[in-house]
Amino acid sequence: MREIITDLDTGQEARKVDDVTTWQAIDLILTGLRASIGSDEDVQDDAGHLREIEKGANPFTVVLDDPAGNSFVEFVENMADPKWNLRTYTRTLKDEVDLGLVPESETADANEVDDDVMVFPGVCSSCRHSLETRMKKVSIPYFKVCHHCLALFL
Repeated sequence: MREIITDLDTGQEARKVDDVTTWQAIDLILTGLRASIGSDEDVQDDAGHLREIEKGANPFTVVLDDPAGNSFVEFVENMADPKWNLRTYTRTLKDEVDLGLVPESETADANEVDDDVMVFPGVCSSCRHSLETRMKKVSIPYFKVCHHCLALFL
């Protein structure tokens, strides 16, 4: 926790001059983090050893919005803890475009949905009765096939 405080505090004086809004936001986070761990005197015993911080004294929540996936939070306790919550990040189409993973020209195509259901006559592989196989065109992101391979399927 102290490393996080040190990292966030780095450059705060310059931020206070250059970008007051960012400085205020980071200062608010730093105030909360410092309150959650207490002062240096509260954390060290007489011999100078760090004592364990009382758990749950001042809980906080960390929310990361990182479409690029460059963030990581390591959980070192038991993941069965009912207070622990992990959610998998799902990028939006806007995130994909902003990151350069999808060209803007494809955003219009993504909004078009092909609702045509194709019907093919067939037979059941178990009992050999006739049946209809219904298929619908789907778009699978990042699944690309060259024109030669596509011709083999058609």
